[in-house]
Amino acid sequence: MKNQLIILMLGVSLLSSCTKDEELTNENVSQSGVISGDAWYVDALTGSEIRNLEEITIEISNMDSELKAIPREVSRIVTGAKFEFGPLPFGTYKIELECVDSVSGINYEATLENISISKDVVSVFQSVELSPSNQTVIVGKVVNGNDMPVPGAKAFLYSDPELLKYKDRGGFVDSAITNRFGKAAFIGHAPGQYYIYASMSIDTVHFSGTNAAALDIAAMELKEIEVKLSPEQ
Repeated sequence: MKNQLIILMLGVSLLSSCTKDEELTNENVSQSGVISGDAWYVDALTGSEIRNLEEITIEISNMDSELKAIPREVSRIVTGAKFEFGPLPFGTYKIELECVDSVSGINYEATLENISISKDVVSVFQSVELSPSNQTVIVGKVVNGNDMPVPGAKAFLYSDPELLKYKDRGGFVDSAITNRFGKAAFIGHAPGQYYIYASMSIDTVHFSGTNAAALDIAAMELKEIEVKLSPEQ
């Protein structure tokens, strides 16, 4: 009889412990929420919206002065255009997104701050547009006499107008081939004045052109300049 009483008491104790653990778990779940969304950017060279990219890196951090740890089971860094963080403790968060375009090499970024989840808002969805940043980007757009884009043209970047006389034979600081939209990107050059010389041969006719006025560009700026090709005499 005594043994049966002890077993009964142990059973009640275990049941009580499980009930408390379940209550704590339910309380934690009720004090948490989810932040999700998708990310995209407009390609500086094509003007097209780029979505569904696996190369986007997304990181979440807590902005509360009283730090609330992000649970271990929640990944702080994810990759891909669609993201979801949770369950997260109620609080205020920051999300940082970054992607390097695999074709142009242009870096795109975005930062979202003060994203709050609470008992009133337990689920937050964010659609995020990334923008070119932390780079000096010069985009040359090459067109023909009818202002139509010229794909496959050679584009050369010069910082000294005196060296333009050498054309594509030397003196340039960078070079590229225009894409199907007639555009080429030059990335990471120092602020200053630049010229673009472009050329292309069709059959036996050689076309070339340069921007008439210098392009002034500042640090961490993106600018586009147009170059029109005409037949060489």
